[in-house]
Order: sequence, then structure tokens, then C-alpha cells
Amino acid sequence: MSTCDGFCCPLGHVAVENQAEVAVENQAGRTADACCDEWCGDFECPAGYRSIAGDNLFHVGETPDVQQCCLACSAGCKMCRRTSGECEECQPGFRLSPITSQCEACAATDCETCVDDLAMCDSCPSGFHLCEAEGTCTECENTACLSCASDLVTCNACAPGFQLDPFTSDCVACTAEGCSTCCASLSVCDSCKDGFTFDATASTCVISVCTLPNCQMCNSDCISTCDVCEDGYHLDAADGRCKPCMAHNCVTCNADPGTCDTCETNHGFFQDDSRFGFDYFGFDLTQGCVQCGSTTPCLTCSQNQSMCDSCPEGFALDWFSGVCDKCMSSNCKTCNQDLSKCDSCFPGFEGDRVTGHCWASEPVPLQGRCEGMTGPFTFVTMGTCGKHIHWFGCDAVGDSEMDCYNAVMAETRCSKDYFTFNARGDKNCGCKTSSEDELVVYPDCLVDCNKILVVNITEDPFSNMTTTTTTCETSATQGLLEQKAEEAWHCIDVEGWIDTDSANCADYTESCEFGSTTKATSFYAQFAAGGHSARTACCICGGGVWEPMEAVERKESSKWFSWAR
Repeated sequence: MSTCDGFCCPLGHVAVENQAEVAVENQAGRTADACCDEWCGDFECPAGYRSIAGDNLFHVGETPDVQQCCLACSAGCKMCRRTSGECEECQPGFRLSPITSQCEACAATDCETCVDDLAMCDSCPSGFHLCEAEGTCTECENTACLSCASDLVTCNACAPGFQLDPFTSDCVACTAEGCSTCCASLSVCDSCKDGFTFDATASTCVISVCTLPNCQMCNSDCISTCDVCEDGYHLDAADGRCKPCMAHNCVTCNADPGTCDTCETNHGFFQDDSRFGFDYFGFDLTQGCVQCGSTTPCLTCSQNQSMCDSCPEGFALDWFSGVCDKCMSSNCKTCNQDLSKCDSCFPGFEGDRVTGHCWASEPVPLQGRCEGMTGPFTFVTMGTCGKHIHWFGCDAVGDSEMDCYNAVMAETRCSKDYFTFNARGDKNCGCKTSSEDELVVYPDCLVDCNKILVVNITEDPFSNMTTTTTTCETSATQGLLEQKAEEAWHCIDVEGWIDTDSANCADYTESCEFGSTTKATSFYAQFAAGGHSARTACCICGGGVWEPMEAVERKESSKWFSWAR
């Protein structure tokens, strides 16, 4: 004779009561049928339903399903509390009422959210373009896009498992299995989709062995029991399963399921003794966490729910107003001293003291996107670049930097070395038309100055002319701009430039090659002089000035760099 003592029940089952005392004929008799009961505790309810596993209905007489294990949330609700049915997150196209905790339908069509105004979308579902001015969502024509520009074809971001091509703005599928991002190579993963675990040694994604719901790390001896639970759950030592915290908005509740140890992002511990500590449904809030009431997202608000006392990464705290202001510079982790300059960067990034930006010297994933990819242009600094600017006008060429670049390359008035894009304003696009020896930049925190690295002029084999094309869109029409450019364009070094160590562009052959740098940005920045480092002054480093070949040949003292050399 034997017993069920210590038998590892499979998913969808839980140990029978007094399992150690259940007798079986022999070891072969130690089965799930003999030692376990089917239950709802491992069943994951679909969106719009809540689990009833906590209502003493863990055990079921047959295979768990939605009818036995779940109750429907209120209309429009995606996720509701197991205990009360109070809605926590709405379905796309709804917003959550802070008063009734019910979901209200957006009046505008195809919205993801409409928090500020039911008639205006403030975010769109995946595969849609958001027109911020009109508050509308339009489906992208390019089905590979996660989000797209106003032409509905150019991708701004890609879905997990795709890489955004910086030259074509199209999404290319990763070839390795399970990749969420594949920044450095299509065949090498650097982050994984849900259900996969990242193997840092091999840079591959392997199917997760631990599939126990709400479990971060399964027990190595019995994968149907958990060692570490996900946020918002606590480990029940009796059955090794993860149970939801009973208190509201917890990250952890290890000491007591009814009391939060730590709070979710944008929540704080209940502090207000002047009001009753109950929510709309009559549940006690005093042991849980309540949502911060600041006008901007907080990390925490532990002292006063209407004011932030710490901020998420990429934001800076304004202590006086209690709000979190978004960093304006690229890829900042923090910007506590100056919103326009980073004072710390994410891992894999290096700070540039000259621009205050964080740069990736090689492709790295950050918040689901790839940074450090080499494209046809690169950021220089915040501000309008060029002594004389030709502005295309708001909404004249689209609403992305790639749209602006394409328009600049198709416009004969543009010098095709730098362009300005109003990234944080009206999306206006401007190009430099002057030919000053040293770049003139007018500081402006709303716009970005970009340096053109690739002139996308294609040769017409049947003509001595060259042609550039770009897709542009106005508010009324969408078409293909085509401009003729009779000159061939070539790069020349910034005339007379010498760094602080008395080196000129010819001395950078060991740290630059073929129009790109081989060292960290900070290496070049430390020798910057006259508003330039080698990165912006020297053609071999990706800098210099693009001018028509005829103009270059007229300058007897100038030397132009041949990319074929």
C-alpha cells in the first residue's frame, strides 16, 4: 500500500484534502484522479470576466471552464476585481469613470482610450494612426505597423517580433523564434514575447517551462507549485499557488493578503483620515492603496494623493506642483536638473555632455523599441539648425521625421545636410538653405535638429539627371513629390575645423571609417571645438557638409571625401 503524500498535482488540479492520508494500492496508483481534485484556481478567465475561485468554489466536478470558474464583468469592462466586481480596466473604446468605476463608451470611433473627452481619442489600438489635433484614429494600410504616420503606410513602431527598418520605415519580421525585439540582427533575440524566457548566453528565446498562472518562478521539483508570485499575488503555502491580494492595488501583500506591503505604480497608501475609507462598493480602502490624483502619472504619492512624491523613469518631479514632467531629451532615465538634458541613462546608453542626450553605440532594445539603429539621418541637438530655413508648413509633408527627411531630399531649395523637425509641437518640417561654414543653431526645446547621413538620390540610367522621390501628404491630398536635381551631391569636411587636441579630420582615420564612428559618442565630445566634434565636422565620421559637386569643384582649397575610397 502507498499514499498520495507529496504527489505533484498537474495544472488544473489541487491536492485533495488530507492528501497524505489518502491510500492507494501502489506507486502506479498515485495519479491525478486519485490524489487531486480539479479546480478553478489555475483557470485563467478571459478578458471581461473575473474568477470566482475565491468564493469557496475551487473544486469542480468536471474540467474547469468559463461557465464554472468565471463571472462576467460589467459592460465594457476588460478586468474587474475578483471580490467586488469593481472594474479596474476598460475594454478598448471605453473609459473608466473615477466616480462609479463603470466603463463609459467613447463617442469617437476606433479609440483605444478617450480619458479627457468621450468625443476625442487620446490613444489608438495597435495598427492605427492617431491624429492628435482631431482626436481620431485611422487604421494603418501597412498591416505590419504597430502605429503609423499620417500616410498610413510609413510605420512609426512595429509589433513584437518585428524590427523597424530605419531606411524604409517598414517592419521586418525577426527570424528567430519567440523574439519580441531583434535590434542587432533579425536572427538574434534581445527580448522575448510572453510565454518565452530569454537565454542571455545564447541570445535566444525558449518556451517557458513555468506556465502556472500568476507565477513568476515555479518550483523546480513540481512545476505546478510556485516559489515566487507575480505582482499583485501572494504565495499560499498550503497548496503552493498564487492567490490575489485581497487589498486594493497591491504589488505585494506577503505579510497579510488583506494589507498591501507595496503599491502599484501611480498609487499610494491610504493616508486621508478626514474621509471615510470606503470605495463606491463599500470596501475598506485603509489597508490598500488608492490611485494618485495628480494631473500627471506618478510613481508614488504616499503623503498626499493629489501630489506625486516620485516619478516613473523618463520623468522629473516638480516638487512645488507635485507633478511629473516628461524629459524632453532622448532616452533619459532621469532629467532632474534640466528637462532638456539627461542626468542619467538606461543601461546600454552613454550620456553626451554636449547635447544632454543618451546615445546607444549599438542597437539595443528600450521599452519595446530599438534604439541605436543606423538610419539616413541622426539627431544633433534641440533647436532649429541653419542660418536660413525653408519651412514646408504644418501638415504639408506628414507627421514624422522620416516624412520630413523625404520631403527635404525632394526639395531643390534644401542644402540636404541638416533639417529641423518640430517633434514636440506642430510637426512642422524645415530644411537648411544656407551654406555657412559652421552650423548655426537656434535653441528651441520643441524642435530637433537632424543631420542627414544618406542622400537618397537615385541615378536614372537613361538620363544625366538625378531624381529624388518622397511620399507627402497635405490635409486635402496625398501624392508623390518628384524633384529634379542636376547636381551630384558630395560631402566635404567643415572647413578649417581643428579639435581641442589640435587634430583635424584626417587624424580621425583610426576612430572613424566609411562615414561612421567606431567609438562612443563621449570620446568625440571631449575634443569638441567651435560647436563641432568629429561626428559633425568630418565626413569620415558621418559629419561634414553636403554640397553640389559643381560647388565643391569651384572651391580650390576644399577637399571632398569619396565614399568609394
